[in-house]
Amino acid sequence: DHTLDEVAPEPMPESLVERLMAALPTGTLVTTLSSGATNRIAAVTSDGVWVETDRSRAVGAGPQLVDGWMIDLAWTALQADGELTNTHLLNDLHVHRSSFVCAALAQLPQVDVIGRRPIKLAWRG
Repeated sequence: DHTLDEVAPEPMPESLVERLMAALPTGTLVTTLSSGATNRIAAVTSDGVWVETDRSRAVGAGPQLVDGWMIDLAWTALQADGELTNTHLLNDLHVHRSSFVCAALAQLPQVDVIGRRPIKLAWRG
């Protein structure tokens, strides 16, 4: 018997990792689209994006991983549907770091922010 916790997530596709590395170099500050919360990029890897928030900094927790599957799922949905909302990402796709994921995707040149409250992205690739 295996539990879900034992299943390793798939790494992000290399093409997405490369896009994110170009748009989010180490040290980049990314603010969430609706609240303006600050996220400092510590690293982009195939596992995801390592992010330090004001809260994690204050408690000395260091950077936290935003899993690559969340970013990949959002990227795929955005391209497939042409638009993506934070609400859809959170409630339907169960991405619990949805505000950061939207903010990160908004840094890509093929993505436009068409709403901040509620958050809505558009693909123009």
